[in-house]
Amino acid sequence: MDMTKDGEKMKLTARIFFIAGFYVVRYIIYGIKISGTKNIERCKSPLVFVSNHEGAFGPVSLLSTLPVRAYPWVTHEIMSRRECAAYLQKDFTEAALKLGPRLNAIVSKIICYACVAIMQALRAIPVYRNSRKILGTLQYSLNMLEQGKNILIFPEIPSTAKNTQLGDLYTGFLHLARMYYSRHSQPLTFVPIAVNKKARRVSIGSPVIYNPDNPFWLEKERLKQEISGEIQDMFSSMEEARISG
Repeated sequence: MDMTKDGEKMKLTARIFFIAGFYVVRYIIYGIKISGTKNIERCKSPLVFVSNHEGAFGPVSLLSTLPVRAYPWVTHEIMSRRECAAYLQKDFTEAALKLGPRLNAIVSKIICYACVAIMQALRAIPVYRNSRKILGTLQYSLNMLEQGKNILIFPEIPSTAKNTQLGDLYTGFLHLARMYYSRHSQPLTFVPIAVNKKARRVSIGSPVIYNPDNPFWLEKERLKQEISGEIQDMFSSMEEARISG
């Protein structure tokens, strides 16, 4: 078996998937309406955008339609060729595409090349949940914020979502507010965003600003409640508008 030729064939197939992915993205974002962009215009960077997930729709629609560039948090597995294929095999090709074991392994390896390349091009930030490596995620994100770059985070816990009620939020990302303030004595701004796949709408909410005068444990809860509450309200409004026609 010629491993070099096999490798070249896999890379060529990955390019085909990459091009196909471009058109898939165009299809996903076609007809999307975005509102609330003025809430961004009146804010000074850096910003931390916080959105619900809605599967692939959330990340794809926001990275394609936000009027400013933002660097997304993504699970670390899809940024490593060594881990990406296994992650996709378990969470995508097997769970979503329902492929058999043999085809599952082949397709996940092919998609892996395009997936890792896209994440690298986006300069995505790897997230290590339930690991001390999350400290590296926070530190890298802090460095990005210090350069004036915006961060995009999807902290919703999928298993806690019910019907039109959004899931609870992981709160580790809120430590960025305290870290940023301790270095620059400037409060960090969080911008809630709601995406609704069925309504094909994106709604950008009013900024929520960190208050360093509050004890952090109390402030973290306030930030969580205000951010999640606004995302839920915007999502519900879009859902009501969709149903009423």
